[in-house]
Amino acid sequence: MRKNKLRKLYTPDFICNVKLCFSSDSSDVQRLSFIVDGEANKDVKNNAICPFCDGYTMTKNTPNYIEASKAEYIKINLQLKDLEKAIISISTEKLSLEQSA
Repeated sequence: MRKNKLRKLYTPDFICNVKLCFSSDSSDVQRLSFIVDGEANKDVKNNAICPFCDGYTMTKNTPNYIEASKAEYIKINLQLKDLEKAIISISTEKLSLEQSA
């Protein structure tokens, strides 16, 4: 009985969706790390001259989005680890079901 339920659950579409979630979260982690790293390595002086328009640039310290990005990065990284474990577990269970069939 349990095997039939698991066979219905572990369809190719289900496994594909889990892998898509993993891929999406991986992209989010890359995007967020780009934001956080970029801000950490930013070396713009206040009132610097723009190389395109020769106007003065004004910089604002806006740590709110950096802190939010860091928090989101940590959260998504944890989700990625859980998804990784789920993919391994699903793949193992599916292989076991296929071998017992």
